[in-house]
Amino acid sequence: MKLKKILLFIIVISLISSNLIFAYGEHNPSREELEAMIEEVALRKGIPSVILKAIARTESVFKHYNEDGSVLIGSSGSIGLMQIHNSRGTYDNSRLKNDIYYNIEAGANILIEKWDMSASGKIPTVGYMDPNILESWYFPLWAYNSYVESNNPNVLPYYFSTWTKYYAYQDLVLYKVLPEEYTQEISDIDTSYLPTSGLPEKTLNIPYPEEVHKGDVVLFEEGDKIRIKTSSTLNLRKEPNGEVIGKASDGEEYFISGDPLLSGGYYWHKIANESGKSLGWAARNWMVLVEKKQLDEDPVDSINKSEETSEMSFKDIENHWAKEYMQIIINKGIIQGYEDETVRPNSEVTKQEFYVMIDRILELENKEKEVIIKDLDEVSDWAFESTYILYKNDIIDTDEGYLIPKACITRKEVVESLGKIIKYDEEYKEILFEDIVELDSEELEGLLKVFSAGLISGKDEKTFAPEDFITRGELSKLLSMLYEKELIYEIKE
Repeated sequence: MKLKKILLFIIVISLISSNLIFAYGEHNPSREELEAMIEEVALRKGIPSVILKAIARTESVFKHYNEDGSVLIGSSGSIGLMQIHNSRGTYDNSRLKNDIYYNIEAGANILIEKWDMSASGKIPTVGYMDPNILESWYFPLWAYNSYVESNNPNVLPYYFSTWTKYYAYQDLVLYKVLPEEYTQEISDIDTSYLPTSGLPEKTLNIPYPEEVHKGDVVLFEEGDKIRIKTSSTLNLRKEPNGEVIGKASDGEEYFISGDPLLSGGYYWHKIANESGKSLGWAARNWMVLVEKKQLDEDPVDSINKSEETSEMSFKDIENHWAKEYMQIIINKGIIQGYEDETVRPNSEVTKQEFYVMIDRILELENKEKEVIIKDLDEVSDWAFESTYILYKNDIIDTDEGYLIPKACITRKEVVESLGKIIKYDEEYKEILFEDIVELDSEELEGLLKVFSAGLISGKDEKTFAPEDFITRGELSKLLSMLYEKELIYEIKE
């Protein structure tokens, strides 16, 4: 219901925004009107709206015009409501001054640029860089004001010849404006990780605080129709944050295929054309919703239950190497097909999809164990019970309290979990992989067991590719062999 209200709000604001842009002449709109415009831009750009509103409050106190009707210009030439520095000529100066909505959009674009600096390793990061966690924005906000020493809170108060600065910019936005003006709870970043002078190393990662807080970023769902919104073209990738395989142009319309995935600091959606052909993965920030299609189905089990799936012919595996393996686990009810008569063998598997598959294989008890999962509310309803029971049976674990259930699952995560459920009592086989030195003890133990049992091999003799995502086809081979080799404890009949 909340999502429907947000979408209705977006539609209403979109209808009136063209009137808001030029309606004010040379006087300031009310704060309420400005915040409505900022919220519309933020929701469209995939930025928590409270972050973008707090920037406007900090930069200009919600002023675009001076009392005499002239545009607010900062001492360094920054323009208007969002105080845009346009030294590179990226934006139209006339529109920055006379079009408030355009000024807000420019501010949002600059903030995304700063986010990308953090996500790409040019400046430090916080946690696993989920853009819908408010605490993640610490370093992008620092860079929005300028990534300089004077925004290092450990050097403040920082005395200059003509003025004194008592707050680092990002601290002012997050720890003053958010709680005091928006009653937004926010946890402090551990600044002991920062140096006492200068700038931190760009490789620095500060862990998330014990408690984090969500924004209002709206992600799309299977079947939603979207339009590309970009100043030029948008890269389409083979996998989230992966190899570029194509381009999408501004204004083109596509359909969302599958669940969003978080990778490299961005949420990614797989997009398809009208006929359902997959075109690649694109970042959420450059898409706008055209038409909503509500689907609430389990992507592991999405075919009509009245169909006899064992007798069905899936058009996308007829000539696929994994056809035999996929048919086995389809017949056993571990996965089923989609309504378009496909099983999508080349699609990456999310963690929560993997949890459901494993739960369907095993007969597990509801053990006594306290569930401490900080992002449990991120688990989809259809995967909640499976996630819960696997966690209680120590088959899956968190990383500092987080599962990140909608992220793609990696090969090392798969072997770690499978190592806990298969029986293999023989001597481990020799492994020649050269890229596994950073695996922890449980990941290595799982790999040794799964590899020795003949369930998985490397990309080649010396490459395991532990960080690569696993596909439905690859996983189907692995799971079908569990049955063939009778390697599973407490298997469901």
